[in-house]
Amino acid sequence: MKQMERQMLQRAKERNGSMLSLNINSDLFMENKAEAMPKAVRYAAEAFRRDLRHTCLDTEDPGVRILLRTAALPEESFCIQVENMKKTAEAGEEAGSEKVIVVSAREELGFIYGIYWLSRKLLGVKDLWFWNDQEFHPKKEYEISEQLSYASKKPAVRFRGWFINDEVLLDHWNYKNDPELKWQMVFEALLRMGGNMTIPGTDQNARQYEGLASDMGLYISQHHAQPLGAEMFARAYPNLRASILEHHALFRKLWQEAIDRQKDMKVVWALGFRGQGDYSFWDDDPAYDTDEKRGQLLSDVILEQYTMVKKANPKAVCCTNLYGEVMALYVKGCLKLPEDIIFVWSDNGYGRMVSRRQWNSNPRILSLPKQGEPGHHGIYYHASFYDLQASAVLTMLPNAPELVASELKDVFAAGASDYWMINASNIKPHVYYLDYIAHLWRGEREFLLHPEKHLQQYVQEYYGQAFSSDIEDLYRRFWEAAVKYGEHEDDHAGEQFPNCMGRVLVSEYMKHLKRSEYFLYCTDAEDFAGQTKYFLDITKEAAQRYRQLSEMAEGIGSCLSEEAKRLFQESIQLQIEIMRDSYEGAYAAAQSVTYAEAGDYLKAFYAAGKAWEAYARGDHAMRASEHGKWIGFYENDCQSDLKNSAWVMENFMGYLRALGDGPHYYDWMKRFMESEGSRRVSLLMNKENHPDDHALYEAMRKEMEK
Repeated sequence: MKQMERQMLQRAKERNGSMLSLNINSDLFMENKAEAMPKAVRYAAEAFRRDLRHTCLDTEDPGVRILLRTAALPEESFCIQVENMKKTAEAGEEAGSEKVIVVSAREELGFIYGIYWLSRKLLGVKDLWFWNDQEFHPKKEYEISEQLSYASKKPAVRFRGWFINDEVLLDHWNYKNDPELKWQMVFEALLRMGGNMTIPGTDQNARQYEGLASDMGLYISQHHAQPLGAEMFARAYPNLRASILEHHALFRKLWQEAIDRQKDMKVVWALGFRGQGDYSFWDDDPAYDTDEKRGQLLSDVILEQYTMVKKANPKAVCCTNLYGEVMALYVKGCLKLPEDIIFVWSDNGYGRMVSRRQWNSNPRILSLPKQGEPGHHGIYYHASFYDLQASAVLTMLPNAPELVASELKDVFAAGASDYWMINASNIKPHVYYLDYIAHLWRGEREFLLHPEKHLQQYVQEYYGQAFSSDIEDLYRRFWEAAVKYGEHEDDHAGEQFPNCMGRVLVSEYMKHLKRSEYFLYCTDAEDFAGQTKYFLDITKEAAQRYRQLSEMAEGIGSCLSEEAKRLFQESIQLQIEIMRDSYEGAYAAAQSVTYAEAGDYLKAFYAAGKAWEAYARGDHAMRASEHGKWIGFYENDCQSDLKNSAWVMENFMGYLRALGDGPHYYDWMKRFMESEGSRRVSLLMNKENHPDDHALYEAMRKEMEK
């Protein structure tokens, strides 16, 4: 064994003295052998070893070692350089030295960022390697210059991270039969991108995965609807009314339990008080019927929570979300809050820093501190949003990077850089904007001023150089194609608009409403017929645009390498197909209602069939894109829910058939499923079983498409 080691050492000495070899035998170790590697650093070290296995071929040659040194550096920063390290002589050997890569840091996040920097810069492992299916091409070694030197820069944002919210795809997806592993991949990606904080899921997921996130080195924060990460009152006490006036001690007990549970974690404590869901507390407790009463209670609760947290940890960092109804109280001067907490301002879900729309109420209050406003400020910003109106869950934010850049420039100018929580939802559909925002929180100002440069870099990094300008153009056209449903610049629709509003349209028709409340946010049409006409026109044009985009994507995809094509097909091309099929379904639904309003139930039935077919095609496109580890990823699409849209249209077909062909269900069958001669003979009313709606729809196709 010793002889083999000496031979390996000799081979290493014969190499070019100015270069080091990073290979599969490289490893990481703490400089002080008595110092245990922190658990969070062990996660990153194991990820680096996995990266070596992905990128390196087997060899017996020794690889350069990576030494982790604790040093007096600023928090979260790191330095990297090559140094000579003395080797301890073993029995029968001479003492010597070896060159090592030294990663110096003060604490665990500095080491983690340093390790992932090595992975990215030396091995070529991309930040989104897992989510964008990077293909590796292993080689024997990576030559590293002895002049290697790097010092990290201070991030532009103090606390920066992702809220894994509305995570219905991620939660349902079975990755390697290990429920925790997919979350580990989420947190690893966040750390690779320079994040340091997370809300690790919604409701019970947050408690289930906060330990893993903390173990991996992240700060924990909490959902604005679940302050302190406390259990929901209604779940803890299902037989009691959720009134703080009646059960203050029980609420306090839940808060204290949450503080105790997270006492050994790094936490940015979210203070506040809302209802038993994502709504106002006074919806559960009508005793608070004025802004003054509501503001006073909220101020008292936040101060009480603040005092409890500070008692447990005097250095604790706290924040409160100026979101929804809380923003309105703050603007009216009804809140009195501790001076050292971080005020978290929110966008409207569409990238604009104004208050969000609540169904048809859309005051659009500016959601940023005034320039020079004292205190600490941050933002809650949506790369993904879910509102059952016009948002994007399965597809990326429908507003262009120029709008996002403009808003985030204003955020920096207002001094809101203490805290950025980005709603990342299910990660995979939103990787473009997650990558863009991560570059900004790292302090890469060039991308803030010139977002088009980020698009160029992103496309070339993940799709390659070939046809990159065509792919960039396709991204731009995707944002340009978005439906403009309102008067404001950010009023662009994601896939929820054609799905949710398509379902609304046919459901409201069956209720015989004169005017639907659900359409008031997007049209001031005075009656249901006008609302239907609005939806018909806007979806017809959108379906046309997305069909053209889909054809363009097909052309680009056919020219790409197999490696680039797979990512292309399951990212931007899939999102275009989702939008195309959703709008074709929505347009057909609007046609169906238009025909039904005119009493032409046969044409209405056929149009409903086309709507069913289009929505089902969109669902199929998602499921067909799944491969390898992604099998089942889109199975639980229960928010935009294209398969539900198809189901609603399927049921609408039955409703229309009853109106137009009932009660005997004979005439349409005879017209479309019998020969000309048989249709003219009426000796027997019915000679065959009645077809189901799908079979009848298929039989209609030839004549109806003439």
